[in-house]
Order: sequence, then C-alpha cells, then structure tokens
Amino acid sequence: MKPVQDTAYWAALDASMGRDRPDFAEETPKKSSLFTHLDDLTISKPNWLIDGLIEQETLCMCFGSAGSGKSFVAIDMALCVATGRPYHGHAVDAGTVFYIAGEGASGFARRTAVWQKSNDVGKGQAKFYKSNRAVIMSDHASVALLKAEMELLVVEAGAAPKLVIIDTLARSLGAASENDGKDVNMFIEQCDSIIDAYGCTVMLVHHTGHGDKHRARGASQINAALDHEFRVEPWEDNKVLLTFTKQKEDAMPEPIGFIKRPIDIILDDLSTVTSIVLDKCDGVPEKADNIADSASHIFDLLPDNDGTHRKALREQYIETRGTDNRASDRRRFNNNLRTLFETGKIEQENGYISKVIENKGEK
Repeated sequence: MKPVQDTAYWAALDASMGRDRPDFAEETPKKSSLFTHLDDLTISKPNWLIDGLIEQETLCMCFGSAGSGKSFVAIDMALCVATGRPYHGHAVDAGTVFYIAGEGASGFARRTAVWQKSNDVGKGQAKFYKSNRAVIMSDHASVALLKAEMELLVVEAGAAPKLVIIDTLARSLGAASENDGKDVNMFIEQCDSIIDAYGCTVMLVHHTGHGDKHRARGASQINAALDHEFRVEPWEDNKVLLTFTKQKEDAMPEPIGFIKRPIDIILDDLSTVTSIVLDKCDGVPEKADNIADSASHIFDLLPDNDGTHRKALREQYIETRGTDNRASDRRRFNNNLRTLFETGKIEQENGYISKVIENKGEK
C-alpha cells in the first residue's frame, strides 16, 4: 500500500489521537546538564596522592625563603610518588612525575642521586623526568610544547602523570608578574589545563613574601586557587620544618620535622660529592599553635572578653607591623586573618572580630 502523502491527512490523524495538544509529549522530558538535585549528589572519599596530606587532581604549593629546603622537600615528595615508597609514613599513589626545574640545576642531580642511594633505588625504578630548562607557563606556545613533550614520555612510561612540579613559580612566569592578578590568573589557567588533561596534581614551588616570611609572595589569586599549601622553614642548626597553611577540604595535618643527613657519592673519577636527604624527626616545635607569627600578633591584639571592629583591628595591625607599602600590608592582614578563621581561633559577627573562647557555653 502506497503511504499517504497528504499533510492534511496526518494533521487530522494527530488531532484524532490528541497529539496536537500543547501538553502532549512523545519524548522523555530532557534533564538539566548543568544542575544536579541535592538528593542526587554523591559523597566520595578523598583520593589521596600522599595519604592525609595532598589529594590527587589538585593545585598545591610548597613555599619558603631562599635556602629553607623547599626544593629538597619537593624532590623528596616527587621521588616517593615516582617510586611508590611511602612519604615518611604516608602511603602514596605511585605514578609518573614530571619535574619542571627552573633553577638549581647544578645541584639537582646530586640531590636525586643521594636520595636514590639512601632509599636503595636503582636505575629504571623511578618514573621521574626532569626538564632541561624552565617552561614559561604564561606563554601558550611554551605550554603547548610542554604538553607535547609530556605526551611522548607518557607513552614511554606507559601511564599518565600523577604529579607535575613547577620549581619555581617565579621562573615559570617569565616576563609576567606574580603581583599582577591578570598574569597570575593566566598562569593558574595553564596549570588547571594540565590537571584537567591528565587528572594529576600540580605542585608549585615558590618564595616567601618580602615583608612576611610566613606567607608566599605574590597576588592573592595564587593562594585563593590552591587546594593545599605548606611552608618550609629552617629549624635549629640542621633541621627543616614543614607546616601546612592551607588544607581546603580536610583537617590541617600536623607539622613534620626533618633533620638533614649528608650523604657522599663517589663519581667515576673517584672524586666525592655530597648532598643531603631529609629524615623525619620527632619533637617539632610548638609555634603559637602552628599559627604564623603575624597571625598570632593579630590574635594578641584582640581583647579576651570583647570584640574589635575589623577596620580598627587592621589599623592596629598596620600601626604595629606595617611597612611603607599599605596595599601589601592590607593583603598581609587579610591573609593572616584568614589563617585565624580557618584554624578556629577567631569569629566575626556584624563586622566585629573576637577570640573564640573554648567551652564558653559551659558554666
């Protein structure tokens, strides 16, 4: 039977079956691709790169002053991930590591060699690749080249990277400024593109601020973008202290102390070179309940039984700890105030900030 071509016929048939009504729908209603209902949200456990310290698919930062040992800490973490060895009692998710080194190249081989000797790691046992030069992360062409080179080595290693370390942030910015929010946002976008492409963690190694040695240098957008942040600083004559200053989704880890242990390596010509490894040690110092000194100073400015308006507190802080750069002083005040909020030391109501008194509800 020849199919009916008359459109009037099909319109009449639709009308007879009720398909011409506005409320008629043959297809299943579409669901939103942008929103998920509260009841449909799923809870998942943290996916740790280094158990209890750093999660996978995050942006983190290790910072410290020159000579503090921050690169030793970053290399230690990197090689633990690259070999699958626990990081001082914390299990790791083993995988390939790319280390983008912008400075200290002369000592890098010595540092990794003594780590291998100390941990009995032979050739071919570490999935670890070091760059031959800095990569300018604010330049799209440089980042494209980085990804292309990484793709070649991903094929060689047989797996996508677990960790990419950029040491240091300043060198990787090139002509861009770490104090310019626009430049920093561009840098962070490139880091995020690596995280999204490989499902890895990106770790930045950075310097402390000029006026405040307890916070990293640069625009506030850097800290705001981080999931994890930790400070490395000298401790006593031969020790290093690692203190977490930001843990976005979890409780703040306890500080970790290390002692520097020198190790000698004999070269092919029988000469000897020396570098150090970090051994975990006990008895870390208590520093104002692990609050940075400047943040502790703000806490001390507050009266015990009353609040102080935020603006008045800021002026007191700048008067006692200020520099000639008021904009920098305000940023430092806000960062230290955030530390106090995050550690539960202070609270704010109607613009007034006061100390959190433990058990203040008890009589």
